[in-house]
Amino acid sequence: MIDNIVNKLSDYTEKNQIISDVGSVKNIFEQRTLKLNNKKFSLVPGHPIAGTEHSGAKNAFNSLFQDKWCILTPIGSNKKSVRIVSQIWKRIGMKVATMKINEHDKIMSITSHLPHLIAFTIVGTAFNLNIKKKKELINFAAGGFKDFTRIGSSDPKMWTDIFLKNKGFLKDTLSLFLKDIEKIKKLLEDEKYSQIFRLLKRTKQIRNIIIKKRI
Repeated sequence: MIDNIVNKLSDYTEKNQIISDVGSVKNIFEQRTLKLNNKKFSLVPGHPIAGTEHSGAKNAFNSLFQDKWCILTPIGSNKKSVRIVSQIWKRIGMKVATMKINEHDKIMSITSHLPHLIAFTIVGTAFNLNIKKKKELINFAAGGFKDFTRIGSSDPKMWTDIFLKNKGFLKDTLSLFLKDIEKIKKLLEDEKYSQIFRLLKRTKQIRNIIIKKRI
């Protein structure tokens, strides 16, 4: 747990030394830790949004951070520490943004945590279906389903921690998603062709915008 590690480090740090992290959830620091900020260390939480479904240093590659975003969520007002951490990430190719902790965790619940939760769930759903030949399901698992299994192959321990640490925002986002699923289910039941088409077209347009932003 990052909070515990920071506390252990505080036995060896001084006020002007910077501590940062790379965790996917930022609202993880307890009051005991926050009280030490700017006294025993300067805390600048960070989240480099990069990587694949494979974890560990052996899966790193040269362009891992190139042109990706790193989000910093400064605690307090130590601008010098923020500037130093920001420059470190920029020097290895990242773009840097700063935001409030709750803002970060809410955005990540939508763009990262919910997609992973769905991926883990849908793979389990598929293999819980009453299909006589489960082997056939594996043989024909291509396209979109294969993409889901890629995400679902991420480190289960890490993602269990992420889901639980960001459970507040993730539950809210999941509730909204389930409402949208019910709406789509109703459109299918009523065979609302034009409404389904508009929904899919809008999603395609948003996807194109996201791809352009990454170039």
